[in-house]
Amino acid sequence: MTDTKLSRRRFIGTAAAAGTAAFAAPYVKSARSAGALSIGLWDHWVPGANDVMREICSEWGEANGVDVSIDFITSVGNKLLLTAQAESRARTGHDIYCMPGWLPSIFRASLEPVDDVVREIEARHGKLVSSVDYLGRMDGTWVASPAPTGSLTYAQVSRLDYFRDHAGVDLAAMFPAHDDRDPAAVDGWTYDAFLAAAEKLHAAGHAFGAPIAPTPDGTQWVAQVFRAFGAELVDADGEIVVDSDETRAAIDYLARLSRFMPEGVYAWDDAANNRWMISGQGGTIFNPPSAWA
Repeated sequence: MTDTKLSRRRFIGTAAAAGTAAFAAPYVKSARSAGALSIGLWDHWVPGANDVMREICSEWGEANGVDVSIDFITSVGNKLLLTAQAESRARTGHDIYCMPGWLPSIFRASLEPVDDVVREIEARHGKLVSSVDYLGRMDGTWVASPAPTGSLTYAQVSRLDYFRDHAGVDLAAMFPAHDDRDPAAVDGWTYDAFLAAAEKLHAAGHAFGAPIAPTPDGTQWVAQVFRAFGAELVDADGEIVVDSDETRAAIDYLARLSRFMPEGVYAWDDAANNRWMISGQGGTIFNPPSAWA
């Protein structure tokens, strides 16, 4: 994460860096490469995912003569953030580190440029989405590259039976597993419709659950709500623009929605919404499908 080991940096050919989810190992091309590479990755929720990632890294290490060691770090209790803080202060630690998307801006002074990595990604797969540019590029320099694991879409994960029986909403009919959908039904699934459904689910004991707390999961879904209302906290030029009618509308909506959520959401971590769904109590969460998996 730091510039104290230049020989290590030269060894990995300017390709290893901490980032939104950096995984630069495949970009080391020298057939003469040899040595050790330490990687800190998010401890994936889905059973078996860590084994697959370890196998991929081990195969690359064997092919390139590199001893690859991996630490899978839980996101519970903000351990990814705490570990990054400790390594940044100590100026030592993992050569490559995976962190949630909002953290590169905090650690920009400790991160190595990865412009070469991003150029190769875009050459192979096309231009990255604008959100990755916003989160990973600081002052014209890429300090983080997107990960092949842990890059998430926070969709709605729901109990179809609870929605049908308690909220009168047939999600399976509204969003069938094919493209032949009723446009009117899809367009009718608005934030107001979700609020009405959340109230009914709460009354039936199967509330909507998501952290309203400074965690990656909390930030992700609350940010979606803010953007849905056109609200921004900081604009593209770095100016604070939180004082707006759009922000007030988003906060008003969240204040109403939170009445139909479990009381403990203000202390939830990233594991809590998964546990809420798995427990059988939860009616719906905003999350990748890791709870289901």
